[in-house]
Amino acid sequence: MRSTFKSALVALIAVLALGAVVCASAFAADPEFTGGFPNTFKGEMGGTTFLIEGIDWSARAGSISGTLTGAKEVSGVSIVFTGIEGTNKTYGCENGEDDLTLTSLHGRIGYISKESKTVGLLLSPTSGSVVADCHGSFFGTQEIVGSIIGGITPVNRETKTFALAYNTLGGKQELTHFEGEEAIHNLEDNWGGTKTHSTFKVGSKQITMVFTKSTELKA
Repeated sequence: MRSTFKSALVALIAVLALGAVVCASAFAADPEFTGGFPNTFKGEMGGTTFLIEGIDWSARAGSISGTLTGAKEVSGVSIVFTGIEGTNKTYGCENGEDDLTLTSLHGRIGYISKESKTVGLLLSPTSGSVVADCHGSFFGTQEIVGSIIGGITPVNRETKTFALAYNTLGGKQELTHFEGEEAIHNLEDNWGGTKTHSTFKVGSKQITMVFTKSTELKA
């Protein structure tokens, strides 16, 4: 009887240990950057477009900079659009200006699809919900609010250079949520309290991000 009880106890401990290993493996499988932190990055983007209720607001180019502060987080992200195009200035932020700097952003990575190892980077305002403050707009007080996800590549390869892609699909942002999460991430244009749908895409299909130190995005 004592031997049977001892065998059952050993089996139970083994099952619990196996369960702990499985849980730990599942947690470790979440995407994450490796290497030392902090790790600063900067990069360039090609032509960009905000689509605001049928109005294209475009810039010829832009830049991005920030810091990878941990395995899953970025902070102090700055995005600057340069060369706001022709008549689009009339409908854009800072009416008549050639450049636009977004508010300070922070973010985190997550799975778009765990099965296909597709990873995204979510960016949102460090404080509040305003992405771009557009008090110089032709329409008066105007703000772009919300958060946005871009696909980030490559995965499972050590490198200093990554690509961050934003695109639209059927008039909506292509990527709007992380797998397993209910929260939907979109941009909206707020004209004096009236919100309309807004999208963002990069004409060159991607933003190049170059890190100071090599890192690997494990997925």
